[in-house]
Amino acid sequence: MPKNFKPKQGSGDTGLTDIITGKKIRKTDARIKAIADIDELTCLLGLLKARFKKSSKLKTYIKELEKIQKNLFIVSGIIAGMKCLTEIKTETANLEELTNVLSKKTPKLKNFIIPGKSETEALINLARARARLAEISVWETKKFKAMPGVVLMSYAHQTTKTMPSGLGYRKDCWGHKAMPGVVSGSYAHQATKFSAVYLNRLSDYLFLLALKSL
Repeated sequence: MPKNFKPKQGSGDTGLTDIITGKKIRKTDARIKAIADIDELTCLLGLLKARFKKSSKLKTYIKELEKIQKNLFIVSGIIAGMKCLTEIKTETANLEELTNVLSKKTPKLKNFIIPGKSETEALINLARARARLAEISVWETKKFKAMPGVVLMSYAHQTTKTMPSGLGYRKDCWGHKAMPGVVSGSYAHQATKFSAVYLNRLSDYLFLLALKSL
């Protein structure tokens, strides 16, 4: 969240909320549920980062978790209607590579693992379970005819300005150069699909990370 962000008190008291495209939608909309689930997952990863700082074994994974948190902002942006298909495709491939590397460092399973062998392992598995729930929520958004909101240039510039520095977002991804433009249904569905795939790969990554923590 940007450091200079100030919540507008009372602006959501009607059951509506603003999304990044400048459009107001109901808080019961499946997209808001998905974004909220992703937000919770992002916070859980932050908790893991804080815990990993105390572990010489897991310290090396802090940067990977930080990158994943940034990618979850991209996923939330896609759900809200931003044009970031190329970015999420690339980051999905990157996450698959990280998972493959991690897989080589963990032993093959002979039976099911019951979470709770350590507090850290249980927290990682909790994040993994949250990633699965977030994936389901993202698939739920495909029931909607997404996402006909036009992104106004002034709003896009303002949004890019308020994004935290150093997050590595491409400016055109967040609407600095592009627009005004409409996210077409086919494009939106494709972007939503890859967002769900990213979360699916994330649950695989976290499963292996939980094993690595033991």
